[in-house]
Amino acid sequence: MFDFDFERKREMGVLKRVLVFGVVITMVMVMRVASHDYGDALTKSILFFEGQRSGKLPPTQRMTWRKDSGLQDGFQIGVSLVLCVCVCV
Repeated sequence: MFDFDFERKREMGVLKRVLVFGVVITMVMVMRVASHDYGDALTKSILFFEGQRSGKLPPTQRMTWRKDSGLQDGFQIGVSLVLCVCVCV
């Protein structure tokens, strides 16, 4: 007589090993992809915010294509907004 219970347990053991191996490989792949270069991200973020500035820009402006802008804002109603600091909440 053949022991079906033994064969089933062996198949389940193999299946468990395959699943564990798959999970480990997936975790290794995710960890490789998930490594971030935070220094590069910070540099690009600061460069982005420098590019969003308006008004009279300093001579050290790193985005050479960006020029002074918004120098006449509020002129029609007699208000100068060039040195205005906006606080958004």
